[in-house]
Amino acid sequence: MNSELIGLTGVVVGALLAMITQIILSRRQWREQLRVAALEKRLATHQEAYVLCHKLRCNVWNRTQERGELDRQFGDWWVRNCLYLGPRSRQALDSFSRQFALLDPANPATSMDKVKEFLDEFYRPALVALAEEVALPPLNDHEDP
Repeated sequence: MNSELIGLTGVVVGALLAMITQIILSRRQWREQLRVAALEKRLATHQEAYVLCHKLRCNVWNRTQERGELDRQFGDWWVRNCLYLGPRSRQALDSFSRQFALLDPANPATSMDKVKEFLDEFYRPALVALAEEVALPPLNDHEDP
């Protein structure tokens, strides 16, 4: 009877340990899947932001409705995606978009110097932040990290 009880206890303890191990492994696997999905979304979001910044920069002097439409597109995109951006990118893009909205090509005070200042202080730093925060590893040995 004693050996049967010890055997039963061993089976129960073994089953509990197996369940606990399975739960821990499932949680780790779930976290890893979530991390990979978030990483993929972050990469896509950074790439979209890069494209939008370039489109906005190309329309700095544009006085048509296209400029305003691009600004609205960026605002809509921002609301849907800003949480996927890294903190530096989020800050840099926020500053970039605010300064872009302030640049008025119809205003005579908007000189080439002001546009150059905008590009140096807001556009380029935004692109650098986007590229650095995704920090893609090299695909082969011939590519610099």
